[in-house]
Amino acid sequence: MDEDFTNTKSGLLDYLESDDFESDLKSPWQQFLPDNLIFEIFWFLDIQDLISASKTCKTWWRIAQDDFLWKDLLCKKCRFSKNVSPKDNNTWKTEYKRLFYNSCFVASETLTEHVDEVYHVNFSRSGRMFSTVGKDGTVKIWNIGNPTTLYGSLDLRLKSDSDYTRFSEFNESETMIMVACLIGTGFWSREGLIVVASVEPNPEVLYAVHTDFCNFRGSWVNDRSFLSATIIHHFEDFRDTFCLKQYEVPLSCKPIKFKHKSYADILEKLEDKGKTVLNLNRNASGSHDFVRVIDCQKLRNLASDLSPEILCPSHNKNIDEVDENHTDCDNCTKCSAECLPNTENPLLNKKYDKLIIMAQDCNELSTTTCGDIMFYGLPSDTKDDDDDDDDDDSVSDMEDKDKEDTDFNQKERKKANCKEVYKICCQGGLIGVALSPDQRYLAYNYRRLEIDDEEAIHSYSHNMEIKAFDVLLGQDTGMCYKGHKAEYTHTSLSYIFPSISTDYVASGSESADAHVWDRYYGFCLGLLKHTVGLNGTGVNSVAFSPADQEVLISTGDDYKVKVWRSKRRMKELSELNQGLTDEIGTCSKFEEDPRSSLSTETKSKDTSTAKAKKVKKETGHGIGCCFFNKKKL
Repeated sequence: MDEDFTNTKSGLLDYLESDDFESDLKSPWQQFLPDNLIFEIFWFLDIQDLISASKTCKTWWRIAQDDFLWKDLLCKKCRFSKNVSPKDNNTWKTEYKRLFYNSCFVASETLTEHVDEVYHVNFSRSGRMFSTVGKDGTVKIWNIGNPTTLYGSLDLRLKSDSDYTRFSEFNESETMIMVACLIGTGFWSREGLIVVASVEPNPEVLYAVHTDFCNFRGSWVNDRSFLSATIIHHFEDFRDTFCLKQYEVPLSCKPIKFKHKSYADILEKLEDKGKTVLNLNRNASGSHDFVRVIDCQKLRNLASDLSPEILCPSHNKNIDEVDENHTDCDNCTKCSAECLPNTENPLLNKKYDKLIIMAQDCNELSTTTCGDIMFYGLPSDTKDDDDDDDDDDSVSDMEDKDKEDTDFNQKERKKANCKEVYKICCQGGLIGVALSPDQRYLAYNYRRLEIDDEEAIHSYSHNMEIKAFDVLLGQDTGMCYKGHKAEYTHTSLSYIFPSISTDYVASGSESADAHVWDRYYGFCLGLLKHTVGLNGTGVNSVAFSPADQEVLISTGDDYKVKVWRSKRRMKELSELNQGLTDEIGTCSKFEEDPRSSLSTETKSKDTSTAKAKKVKKETGHGIGCCFFNKKKL
């Protein structure tokens, strides 16, 4: 073949039509196909053909590993810019596998134990179990596995079949589960109830607390304490105070008989021993639906593992651009947020033991914001005197306006020791929040508010959006995940809970599918299909396993709970099942030596005879009579 042959398309066509090609066919193809020509041919292949071609020989396998080929494949499929760089300096082939082989799009199991719409799914901390709740008024606990099995179920309906469960969360030790219930028949007569039950095959109710906000979903503060909400009414000036309280489940608590009891019967046996942690003077009609709790010590541990380039903005600048207020220290090459007094993240303040994240409505609606996500710092029980003075100086304007309150309300307010430390202005109505397993990222689902100036009415957009907030850095990640939609534009909202993992973001929608995005590129990787339900079409909640982000659970209005796994996990399960099948087949085909069978049979006979003699000696009867007498007794 001519050495001056080029790798252009026209040159390739001319060569295939020439006499040189026919003569070259008589020799082995390895001798006349240069690497650049093979690379040019591979450029036109799709992913499946490229993988098949790479299995031909070592030369083709080597050329098929070229990173430019995989980048081109990925950019074509995902419509990326050619200037984009791979995540964590991975190869593009590794990125392709991460996006389309390690993401969970294979429906491996469908669980149908629920008899009505399923509203929420939540994993335990270890990822060994997950819980589901819904309109049938039950909380179901599942063991994730191959196959996934129902571990326990508890019916939390009282006297009315219209009662239902809408949220659940395991405590850290996975011994108890908190469930948010909605009790009552009419819209205005509904009551909220936070129930704590044991995690066992036959769960029992251990504790229950009334909440004045029927949509309020509580959260665990620690292994035995959880949050609930009440309202303090100020009739003299027609105001209401939102009061967040912390309740502790007693170590020795007797199970409560829940089924067919009235609301009052349940609560009258439980003393209100809640501790006030937060008071907000806001309109009681405002929404305080979501509350999450972050362990500050876990955040600080994460901060200690990060590089200085991530924690310190000054390290990313040129010397001339470094902030004058940045204070260097002896360990500046290994610096953390502690050596940055002027750029320190307030969410990492050492005097806070927990961060309480709460979604709140704004007092005034606008086209830019209509909801806030507030971060409140909860100090530890033991505080220094300096910290107490700090808290006294930081009294909010809200408290200054309430000097005419009753003595009771003033005392209640002083008990609340939470302090506002950060606020996220949401660009619409919040419909769901979720924390990543390491509690670093907060994902929130919302619908933008649209206001008609002429008619002076507002409604929410069809389009839903998800944003992620980096709690460790105290800033938005800059990504917005779109594509999931609402069925109608309404002045009210339906709750759709998202989920966020190390590499992916997922959310349901009001259509019969859920969406999965890559966190780094913001690209929608695909849809998870549910069927259209009898009363709706929504996929209400999704959750990645904290132990394995290649496993995801989705719940919907079609009464189904679906388990999704990646292609890699399905291959591993298939190989595992095949290995078990081969092992069982080998055991069934095994033939023992006749002499060993005879020996085993004789030994079994001798053992049975000895057992019969022993029974007869002890009871005076043969073995058959002994069992007969037991049955008769």
